[in-house]
Amino acid sequence: MTRLALHLNDAGITVSDGEQITYREPGFAWLGDGVMTTGNDAFAHSRIDPRRIQHRFWSELTTTPLRVPL
Repeated sequence: MTRLALHLNDAGITVSDGEQITYREPGFAWLGDGVMTTGNDAFAHSRIDPRRIQHRFWSELTTTPLRVPL
């Protein structure tokens, strides 16, 4: 049986098997129309649709678009 370590933080998601990193994605979430995408797919939307990107704190993640800055 293989043991894995999962590390979640604001920078990303990392999975390790103790010897090497087996999986890594950035800590991005894209909130589309009724769809939430995370990781590399969300990062790809960061320049196209920046108001629907959340990458600061996972605890602040909601399904509502970010407010327009004044």
